[in-house]
Amino acid sequence: MTDAEGTPLVIEKMAVEDTTAYGATARQVYQFKADSRRWEQVTPEVPITITSLTVDGNTLYVGTMGRGVLRFTLDYSKV
Repeated sequence: MTDAEGTPLVIEKMAVEDTTAYGATARQVYQFKADSRRWEQVTPEVPITITSLTVDGNTLYVGTMGRGVLRFTLDYSKV
């Protein structure tokens, strides 16, 4: 798997909402839509290791190592 620039990704955690998959590397979350056929980064770099990932509608919840849960609202107006 690669991102939009062709950089290889190691997806460690996954979550799915409808037809969209979300994958977390150690410090970033990406989105995969079937119609685009590529992974696109949807969060800034997380400063601590990601330990869990879930999605609820347009909200991502990212668990971190010892720093709690981060919440990111996805902006679908860019799509």
